[in-house]
Amino acid sequence: MNIYMYYGDDDKHALPHVHVFYGEYEASYSLDGKLLDGKIPRQLVKFLKAWLVIRQDDLYKAWGNVLNNTDPGKVQP
Repeated sequence: MNIYMYYGDDDKHALPHVHVFYGEYEASYSLDGKLLDGKIPRQLVKFLKAWLVIRQDDLYKAWGNVLNNTDPGKVQP
């Protein structure tokens, strides 16, 4: 599973979120764990939501970088 934040596209970045890719699956989730678009396998949803909680502070710092149109950097797995 790969998780990304994109910056430089102000029209699509009003809500703090991540883009999740796993094989042929793609989804977007808010940083509070709500599905915004797409689909990933159910077992990965649980893993993703746990990771979002554990890394919440780091993710919101990265989101601050996104809002400043800079690279969000890496968040530990």
